[in-house]
Amino acid sequence: LPPLQAFLGKSYDEFLENADENYAIAYALCVFLAARDKKTFLAFLKEYYLGNSTVDIFEKTVGKVDKLEPEFRAWLLGK
Repeated sequence: LPPLQAFLGKSYDEFLENADENYAIAYALCVFLAARDKKTFLAFLKEYYLGNSTVDIFEKTVGKVDKLEPEFRAWLLGK
C-alpha cells in the first residue's frame, strides 16, 4: 500500500497507470471513511464531485492524512 498522501495526490493519468490496484485502494478507503463517519465522508464526496479533489480538500472535510493513515492501515488489517 502506498503512503496515503501520495495516493491521494495522484493525477488521473497516474491513477490509471495501475488502475486495478488503485481502484481497490480507493474502494477500501471509501468503505473505511463511510463506516468511520458518514457525514464527513459525504462532505468529501460532495467536494469531489464538484471537482475539488485535492489533498487539501480531503483534509478539510475528512481530517489530516497523517493522522488518518494509521487508522486506515489498522482497519485494513482488521485491527
